[in-house]
Amino acid sequence: MSVSVDLFHGMDAASGVCWAVAYLLIIRRGFLDRACGVPLLALAAAINWELIYAVVQPTPDLPAIVVPTWLAIDAVIVYLYLRYSEDGQSRARFAAVMAAAFAVEYSFILDFGDHDGVYSGFAVNVVMSVAFIAILERRRDVRGQSMYIALAKMAGTLVTIPHAYALHGSMWSLRVLMVITVVCDVVYAVLLGRRLRALGMRPWATWAHRLSRARRAAKRA
Repeated sequence: MSVSVDLFHGMDAASGVCWAVAYLLIIRRGFLDRACGVPLLALAAAINWELIYAVVQPTPDLPAIVVPTWLAIDAVIVYLYLRYSEDGQSRARFAAVMAAAFAVEYSFILDFGDHDGVYSGFAVNVVMSVAFIAILERRRDVRGQSMYIALAKMAGTLVTIPHAYALHGSMWSLRVLMVITVVCDVVYAVLLGRRLRALGMRPWATWAHRLSRARRAAKRA
């Protein structure tokens, strides 16, 4: 029994690291490209979940340091969004979406008694996964995005699924959320790889290669 508990705790920690890496890569890519690669809806959903479980109702069922760390890193992504938003209404839009997301998520958590954040966490994950596909289609470019971010996000989801399933696997709705998240993560990675190749970029190119190519394109323009 202790072996299983230790294994699950290890997987939770690994998931926390993968998500932290994804967030840090998003920040790095965002400053390099001068663009926020996280859609507003995904950002609001994620940071409100972290705010609820790190500040509003912290729980011992979640690793003590993981959620506050995510919240702190996500605060930098908020800065990226506000700094590099494409129009002048970013702050008003951000405030409205944040307030709506918090109200929906907190009421959702209260109704379902989601004390460990598993159910709401996968609901948020679905929103993020779908939103990443949407922003890729809307922008028609890859600013703020990379295959490494897609891989880290996918890994963070996959690693946490066994423990979540062991805790709440009897819930069909949770199973559906898990499947949708994984499918959308795979679809996003495939679409991003295709978009990078269509733009003449190597999907696994280093930031230096992408930067030099962007500079050459700017000179030609």
